Amino acid sequence: MPIVEDARRKYEVAIVYGDMHIPYENVECRNILLKLIDIIQPDMLISGGDDIDGESLSKFEKYPEQISTLQYELDEFYSYSDYLCCNFPTMRKIFLHDNHFYKRLESQKKIAHWLYTMRMFSLESLIKADEYNWEVNNEFNWKNVLLITHGDDEKGNPLLPSNCARNNFKQYGYSIIRFHSHGTGIELHNHLNKTSLIAQLGTFQDKNKAKYIKSKQRVNWTTSAGVLYLSREDDSFFFEPLLFFDDAIICRGSYIHF
Repeated sequence: MPIVEDARRKYEVAIVYGDMHIPYENVECRNILLKLIDIIQPDMLISGGDDIDGESLSKFEKYPEQISTLQYELDEFYSYSDYLCCNFPTMRKIFLHDNHFYKRLESQKKIAHWLYTMRMFSLESLIKADEYNWEVNNEFNWKNVLLITHGDDEKGNPLLPSNCARNNFKQYGYSIIRFHSHGTGIELHNHLNKTSLIAQLGTFQDKNKAKYIKSKQRVNWTTSAGVLYLSREDDSFFFEPLLFFDDAIICRGSYIHF
């Protein structure tokens, strides 16, 4: 007979997602994510990066109608963070370094070098990490067996969404959860007689609001997230994909859409 146990007794539960690109997020998918947090009640929420689009920090050419101010983007992120704090006050929140906000911010500091000495212009200060209880990290390394990273160190091919995650796995030998490429691909590998995870997770950005993206780059734009069950006792874990189909999802037997 199979042994059926309550997973929460043995495992810490985390929801992992990325590439929200506030204020250009798909609002319906974002609201579904918030509903999923309410249903699953995770111990931890891990943002894989690019929660904030950072458009005004970008050096790319833009049309005037594309420009949003940095303060507007931050205010929208504060509203999102405030909702998380008010509704899930005990949930731990992780904010990973990325390219759209963190690296663009650092790039601007190299141009206006005096910004480096201004604490108010640190990433932690700008996102109000202390006020909203965000833990800021370069990556999330769990017990040297699972690495969660934004993944902007490699350029991905939208037609081959799993390639970069697979390369990270080969490089580090860890199970990998990666973002950045906006596509979804999930694989299991047998590595040293142990099952390893290679997951490329998608985006919550609304592709119709991303005017800088060419049509061929949208081919594999998908929305996905995942639930991690991290052992409290050893280095074992499980991964449950959360796959969105046309702004809707079925989770725990419930059909969720807005």
